[in-house]
Amino acid sequence: MPRACSKGDLKPHLIRYWLTPSNDESFDAKVQDICTVYREAPCLVAQGDRVVTTDELTGIQALERQHPGLPLAAGKVERREFEYIRHGTCTGILSRDVVTGQILAPTLGLRRTEADFLGHVQGVVATDPQVRQWHFVLDNLNIHQSEALVRWVTAESDLGENGKHGILQSRGLLATRHIGSSFTTRRPIVRG
Repeated sequence: MPRACSKGDLKPHLIRYWLTPSNDESFDAKVQDICTVYREAPCLVAQGDRVVTTDELTGIQALERQHPGLPLAAGKVERREFEYIRHGTCTGILSRDVVTGQILAPTLGLRRTEADFLGHVQGVVATDPQVRQWHFVLDNLNIHQSEALVRWVTAESDLGENGKHGILQSRGLLATRHIGSSFTTRRPIVRG
C-alpha cells in the first residue's frame, strides 16, 4: 500500500521551473512605477486622465448542463447533475478602471491575438473620448508589446517613428519601457 504524502515531503524550494525567466534587474523600479500610478490614480482622474488595469482570462470553458437542475425545496439545496456538454473555450479581455472599479469594453472571443488585444484597447479608449490620457497597466504578455499596438499608440501619441527615435527605436527598448514602466502619450499610456 503506498504511503500518503505528508506536508514534510513537499520541498518547493528545491524545484525550479526550467522556463523561469532570469532575474530582472529593473524589477523593483517597475513595481515602483506601477504602485505609483495606482496611488496617483485619483489625482490623474482629476486632471482628465484614466488609469485602467488590463488582463486576459483564457480558456474559459463554455459548458452546458446535460440535465436540468432541481430547484430549491423545503429542507433541500438546489441540485445539479455533474454531466455537461462542452461548447469549446473562449477568451475574455477585461480592463478595469482603477478608481471606480468599472469594467470598460469587455471583449469575449475565441482567441487573444495581437489584433484582438489592439481592438480591445481601441474599444476602451473609445468609451470616453474626453479623456486627456489613458494609463494602461499590463503584464508581460507578448501581445501587449505587439507591432500593431505600438504603431497605433504611436499614431495616437508623440512617441516617435518606428526605427528612428523614441519608444519605437527597437523592440528591446519597447520591452524595457513597456514592462513595468510607462511612457507618456496624448492618448493611451501603457504600463506593464
